[in-house]
Amino acid sequence: MPKILQPEDENLERLIVDASEHKAILYDEAVRRYGADVVAAALNKRYFLLCPTPQGNALCLAHKGRKRVGLRGGYHPSGGAVSNALALRHVILDLKEKGYEVEMIDRKSAIRARKGNEDFIAIARYTGYDYAAIRRVFESLVASGEAPQLRVYVGADKIGKLDDEVWPKTSGRLSITSENLKLLEVPEYPRR
Repeated sequence: MPKILQPEDENLERLIVDASEHKAILYDEAVRRYGADVVAAALNKRYFLLCPTPQGNALCLAHKGRKRVGLRGGYHPSGGAVSNALALRHVILDLKEKGYEVEMIDRKSAIRARKGNEDFIAIARYTGYDYAAIRRVFESLVASGEAPQLRVYVGADKIGKLDDEVWPKTSGRLSITSENLKLLEVPEYPRR
């Protein structure tokens, strides 16, 4: 006979799935969405690690939590990796809130978003990107014709540096323009 889940167990399962889909969730957001008791139980049962980031403490799946969703091996992410996972999570949640259909692509490091006749690929990292990384993604997904636009989301402190680095290098075979490449700040999420 299958085990009947209690409401706390159902919320715990949802929290584990949520964190596995997005790689991390802010501690405060988890408490708001799933309840303080569920988050405390998840930490006590060692499904999660509490990881400090510049955005606040985050929950990441510990070995036991990874095993629960079918992932193998132990993994302890760096603060930068957790921060960047949060950036992509915040972009996804913001776009969904705005009515976009969002799907993960490229080993969960990029997303494709569609709404009406808008269609674009988005990448996000609080820690930013260098021009070579943007150029590689642009070449493989936009210049190849897979998507008409690339949106690059970075932390507020990185946007000016990226602007200075990208636009002077846009000449040449790639035809990067302000229409097919947008540089944006990671949205604040959850809304305060």
